[in-house]
Amino acid sequence: MDRDEAAGLLRREMTCYTLRSRFDLARLIGQTEAYAVEGASSVSYQVEVNGYWDDEPGGTIRVIAGIDDGGFRSSFNPVTDGFLMDAAGVVEMEDLDTGSG
Repeated sequence: MDRDEAAGLLRREMTCYTLRSRFDLARLIGQTEAYAVEGASSVSYQVEVNGYWDDEPGGTIRVIAGIDDGGFRSSFNPVTDGFLMDAAGVVEMEDLDTGSG
């Protein structure tokens, strides 16, 4: 898996999620959104996005996502990203984890 390509795709996807309303993000809690995106290399990547209450229900929402190319190694070591949205709708992006491969 091209981890740099995957990281760029995932950051783009997560940026789209940061633009969603808090109400919409709350619908992710307890759910998984999974879909495919294609990189410039024509490789198809699987994205999985999950939402959680960070501390307590009604508080900060934590959105976490992973991306991999479906390969055996990459499925156990996906590139991950995430962000927090507090009750006021303020977004704090986390550091992208591209792992070591």
